[in-house]
Amino acid sequence: MEGALTARWRAKIPTETGAQLLERILQERRARWEAKQLAKFKEQGKTPPKDWQKKYPEPVQPDTTNLPELPEGWVWASVEMLFSWGSGDFLPASAQIDGDYPVYGGNGINGRHNAANVDHSTIVIGRVGVHCGNVYLTESSAWVTDNAIYATSRHDRITWPYAELVMQAARLGSGSKGGAQPFISQKILNDTVIALPSVEEQSQICDEYNIAFNGNMEMERNIDLSLQQSAAQRQNILRAAFSGELVPQDPSNEPASVLLERIHAERVERNVLKKPRGRKIKETS
Repeated sequence: MEGALTARWRAKIPTETGAQLLERILQERRARWEAKQLAKFKEQGKTPPKDWQKKYPEPVQPDTTNLPELPEGWVWASVEMLFSWGSGDFLPASAQIDGDYPVYGGNGINGRHNAANVDHSTIVIGRVGVHCGNVYLTESSAWVTDNAIYATSRHDRITWPYAELVMQAARLGSGSKGGAQPFISQKILNDTVIALPSVEEQSQICDEYNIAFNGNMEMERNIDLSLQQSAAQRQNILRAAFSGELVPQDPSNEPASVLLERIHAERVERNVLKKPRGRKIKETS
């Protein structure tokens, strides 16, 4: 999430500066807000009041204190600059009717339903309890329960797959509130600072991450298989060792039965030679 994975790719692909990227994000964010406000005025048959643009809610500025320097073309951005959030809807297991739509809670998919309350791919984040801060990416339409928060919209300068990775890297659970009953609020999400490269580099990062992740999973499978084979081989060696197969057998060697009889005889002889310890009698005058 800091550019090391795609350093070689970035060296060959010219990109705009991080400052230019952030400026464009802020301009586009404001333009969308203004277009939405104008659409509301038109729907209500109202003329926009004077200075209505001054009511624009400026997003949280990223606090970059103690954050590392980013590569050229990257920028630190607050989550509020890129996403809008909403809470899911209550749906107990008893009310779920099996259907085509996955049901997402704080611990991921926990059932299916015949209706959806989100009609697009989105980021789902566990809101409360031990699963708060968990991050999931829905593939398409889904039902999100009230145990989770989801992105109602995103800026087109961040892709859903990269958003999943960067939000996981943010370790949102570490910033939760509530003590014994931790929770994540929309404010906590909005204040979170993430590293943002160009859309093209986001795609490259996701591709290289998946290759590296799959390679790591294959390595783990090979290690598990090697451990299983090692354990089985150890049992084979032990079995061979105690069945006389590990070393060549010499017919002139003393049979084990004779050796056992000799050991028994020597033990009996030691017991016979061993003097019994008697009790001392105390002399009386």
